Amino acid sequence: MRDRLLTVSVLFILSTGMALSQLKSTPGSPRDVLPGFQYPAPKYPAYFFVKHTVEDLLPVARRYVRATYKYVQMEYRGDNTIYYYRPPRAGDVVLLVTNRRVQDPIVLEALKRAILEEGAKKVDVVYDDELAEMRPAAARREGAMRPPSAEDGWREAEVWENRALPREETENRPPTTDMLLKYYLAKHPEYTKVYAGSGGYAAPYRDALGELFAGYYFATDVQGLFSQAMPGEFMETVEKKMARLLSEASEVRITDPQGTDISWQMTPEDASAYEIDNLSGHFFLHPYLASAMPGSSVLRFPNANGVIAGTANHYGFTPHIAVHVREGKVEKVEGGGEYGERWRQWLEKTRHVQYPHFPSPGFFHLHEIALATSPKAVRAPSIFQSTIIDERRRAGMLHLSFGVEVINGHPFEKELVDFAAREKVPYGHWWHIHTYFNTVEVKNRNTGRWTKLVDKGWITLFDDPEIRKLASLYGEPEELFAYEWVPAIPGINYPGDYWKDYATDPAAWAKREFAMYKMMAEMAERALKLKAQ
Repeated sequence: MRDRLLTVSVLFILSTGMALSQLKSTPGSPRDVLPGFQYPAPKYPAYFFVKHTVEDLLPVARRYVRATYKYVQMEYRGDNTIYYYRPPRAGDVVLLVTNRRVQDPIVLEALKRAILEEGAKKVDVVYDDELAEMRPAAARREGAMRPPSAEDGWREAEVWENRALPREETENRPPTTDMLLKYYLAKHPEYTKVYAGSGGYAAPYRDALGELFAGYYFATDVQGLFSQAMPGEFMETVEKKMARLLSEASEVRITDPQGTDISWQMTPEDASAYEIDNLSGHFFLHPYLASAMPGSSVLRFPNANGVIAGTANHYGFTPHIAVHVREGKVEKVEGGGEYGERWRQWLEKTRHVQYPHFPSPGFFHLHEIALATSPKAVRAPSIFQSTIIDERRRAGMLHLSFGVEVINGHPFEKELVDFAAREKVPYGHWWHIHTYFNTVEVKNRNTGRWTKLVDKGWITLFDDPEIRKLASLYGEPEELFAYEWVPAIPGINYPGDYWKDYATDPAAWAKREFAMYKMMAEMAERALKLKAQ
């Protein structure tokens, strides 16, 4: 099994004739580059394209079940850490809530067995389409959209329009999954722990389910198991060191080769937000969101200026989009196809709305710059039957978003929600952009020295001696921190022309990329079989 799960670095030999021997740096390192390029070479894990059994996956399923470190399932509040993920224990009756269209049945069976090994009495599964049947008929019709696909990145705007805009009668809004689950559990009171949802803020599930909610459910596929099975101790140390660096910063600058170049200056008061709150795997680089957590009573708005650009959001791919930010708000949006067009329309509609506690009119304030920290997260092949959202968990990636929102439980939440309902204006963040090869630089306010927190997508603290010493207690640090996935983007880390081959239709490129990876994985599998003979 060990050999079968080795990462396959992209070869693309049919189109370029390149071989693994042409990679620079150490094989397997996330800092490998192809000749003539300065960004990490493309790679993808072979485990998505080989057959696996329950027995193959049981070891990692056990680690997944026991690991407390999971995406947005730990909150750092000053020196304290709050764990939202609660592993199953002896006597538990467990309910898993998952998506039928993308759930790998082998992964599900491995997870159920691992939970039972922990002493749980029973493990049941309910699929989200079963929950959807509990909606009133009118709501089911309203929520009946065609199946998601990463080809349709513009539909992130459609999702936002369905969830963030006010309604004449709030009670007619289709019930959300967390509320449907609450209704379901009222009829099934036997469960003691429920794992549901896959990201964002856990507060709606905690509010709806109370103590029954034991954490998100990430195990739809193999990458879900691997990416959420990292030992927590040294990952906590990575993120807390990040917070200390940022709490001493006077300026932050972010660049990415797809066109992002944005920076902001911070007062000591702005930087103090990093000492209050943060989330595991979803590290707040911009102090607004750190200050919008429930533990804060003051919102911080450092005036960010620059451009945020990319070709993907939480839903899927879009043509290249460039969002110009001035003094912390969107000034104009260029490109982006249908996604960009809808964004421009809403930018004009909301430009003059003055929200309570916000420093200037407008809806599209810079809300979120979130840095992922899991080296094992990848872009799953199922994105063309689902969305691209899970890729945002991979270490070194950023997802950036805009809007007006504070986290559930913040003292300003009710006032902002009531204002949006009364004035019939949107509330909530969305409008994401993903960036892959970021460089994040932080200027220390005392020394004036710049430090790279992220270098071309690589989290530099993964090289920190203290971190590597901690990691060595759990395995080989070089292996633990090695990225499983790096996308191939022509003109950036792979041969080709960025604008001609990629930027106008990134979804078409991603399909070709997956097909090539699959072919290479099949070749590797055949080679292993021949070797074993």
